[in-house]
Amino acid sequence: MKNWFKYLTVLFFPVLASAQTAIQPAGSGTVGDPYQVSSVDNLYWISANIAQWNKVYVQTVDIDASSTSGWNGGSGFSPIGFGTQWTGSYDGQNHVIDGLVISRSATDYGGLFGNVGSASVIKNLGLTNCLISGKQYTGALAGYNTGQITNCFTTGMVSGYYAVGGLVGYNSLGVITASFSNATVTCSTDRVGGLVGYNNGSGTTISNCYATGNATATGIRAGGLLGYNNGGTVTNSFSTGIPTAASSTGGLTGGPNATGTTNSFWDTETSTRVLSPGGGTGLTTLQMKTETTFTNAGWDFETETTNGTNDYWTMDGVTNSGYPYLKWQELNAASLPVELSSFTGKISGGNVILNWSTASEKYNAGWEVQIRNAEPEALEGSALELSNQDPSRTSGSRLEWETIGFVSGKGTTTEAQNYVFSSPVTRNLSPVTLRLKQLDLDGTVSYSQILTLDISATAFSLEKNYPNPFNPSTTIRYQLPAQVQVTLSVFDVTGRLISVLENELKPVGFHQVEFNAAGFSSGVYYYQIKAGNDIKTGKMLLAK
Repeated sequence: MKNWFKYLTVLFFPVLASAQTAIQPAGSGTVGDPYQVSSVDNLYWISANIAQWNKVYVQTVDIDASSTSGWNGGSGFSPIGFGTQWTGSYDGQNHVIDGLVISRSATDYGGLFGNVGSASVIKNLGLTNCLISGKQYTGALAGYNTGQITNCFTTGMVSGYYAVGGLVGYNSLGVITASFSNATVTCSTDRVGGLVGYNNGSGTTISNCYATGNATATGIRAGGLLGYNNGGTVTNSFSTGIPTAASSTGGLTGGPNATGTTNSFWDTETSTRVLSPGGGTGLTTLQMKTETTFTNAGWDFETETTNGTNDYWTMDGVTNSGYPYLKWQELNAASLPVELSSFTGKISGGNVILNWSTASEKYNAGWEVQIRNAEPEALEGSALELSNQDPSRTSGSRLEWETIGFVSGKGTTTEAQNYVFSSPVTRNLSPVTLRLKQLDLDGTVSYSQILTLDISATAFSLEKNYPNPFNPSTTIRYQLPAQVQVTLSVFDVTGRLISVLENELKPVGFHQVEFNAAGFSSGVYYYQIKAGNDIKTGKMLLAK
């Protein structure tokens, strides 16, 4: 099944130069014969053809757009509707665009659609694992919106200078319904929201929407859902993320205007905010996970008919961490087996240590921890290309994933779970790129976003051999901060040299060597490394 909820945010998106090709999609762009978008090359064609920005489009498959990280000298994808408004229609047909990168921090109108006109309709589309940066008016789906956005969602990271939102940066007389974002959003000045940065003008509407990502402004006005509402309306919506700003910070909406927000809520516990100067009602997590909280406020749930029969909302106690979610997510095979809430890593003692948490799990068999291998020529600078590689990639590809461990899941649970995985650093290629492959009990597979760690050695060290005691083999590991002549020797308890494991010039990085003691008797042995003028010694026990 597709997994609309389980996407992570990473702090580093590497760039690898790649060429883009404009391929015209099938169709003629009319209502009766819409353009059929099926590849990132089709998206590039749309972006490059301003005369086609008033046409009708449907997306026919999920699209991997991770190659955009290397487009335009690292600037990524050029927004559709930049300079000239997008006035066309785009129906994602419940498909996603994954890994879209737009890195244009000096340019306004950042987003898949830069400037959306009033005649435009964008619907049934998801952007997953995106990395979007712009200047003023930046959102993952749309930078500036005066049209209609329905049944859309975004995940990933969004950043900008002014009016920045997880879904839309600036909503001016636009209508946003039944949509959500769990993107992490940052703004360097004013007006940042988990869903929308700035909702401006009478007739501007946000309804039946939610946001779960954190929204941070270096300057003022931040809200879990909306940075600032000036004359617009917000109804039947909620947020759970943490908003942060120097002032005018609101659990739901940043201030100071508190009019126009009705029947909308934020979680005071997860957001750490008890006030919302821009309006809304703060509730505890328990209240936010209780269906009657919302049905009593007039929300249209599938379990009732008093509030309407559109059935916008539903709850099952597990999906979306137990909060309400939009019914279309379920209808579009979007129910989440496992909700991954964090994924972090570090290098310690020559080991890669990964930590991740889930807010809830359903049918979770477990996790494969995967590392990506690459030939040196696949690198540019100090980073690898960001890409959710096809798991069927054959051996011999320049970029391929290798499973280095497995951690069992917890099946089905509504309790938060924490996981840890540790593995020795066995390669000198830095940075190292990792991901989690999550397996359901029914065989369904999904992937976390990519985590990139710097494994550069910073000091000379000799690790404890493992295993210890051992029989007959053990591994000795060490790291070098610079290229140096290395001699690694083994001595018995009397100080007699019995083996020289290495005696050569070694490059900077992490190294390991196996010592096989099949021909030696049980007892204590010492291993010693000389690296230039540095000497370190370790003790090990052979137990036969």
